[in-house]
Amino acid sequence: MIVDDSKVGRVKTNRFLLNQHFQSQMAEDGLDAVQKIAAQMPDIVITDVEMPGMDGFELTREIRRNPATAHLPVIIISGNDEGYAARAQEVGADLILGKPYSETDMAAHLHRFMQNGR
Repeated sequence: MIVDDSKVGRVKTNRFLLNQHFQSQMAEDGLDAVQKIAAQMPDIVITDVEMPGMDGFELTREIRRNPATAHLPVIIISGNDEGYAARAQEVGADLILGKPYSETDMAAHLHRFMQNGR
């Protein structure tokens, strides 16, 4: 699942995932993601940090708090990763990547999470 309030960000990440032969679903913010996760459980959540309503940190905290979703790997993507690493770890994110991220690295992380889980 791709969670980003930027349509450009969602489309770019979706295109990348499709090129890597992954299926994806998209959400516009954390609240939208929570609803969509409840309807169809993803294998991995890739989320932006700064979003209206529920940001990526709050979404990650919510995912970890819910026993039904606590197992999901969460990758946080942020254009402002300075100072976010500690907060990402605190809320339970599995990985934080800066924008722009290396697609090669992202693909390797996705495959690792798909094989090994969190």
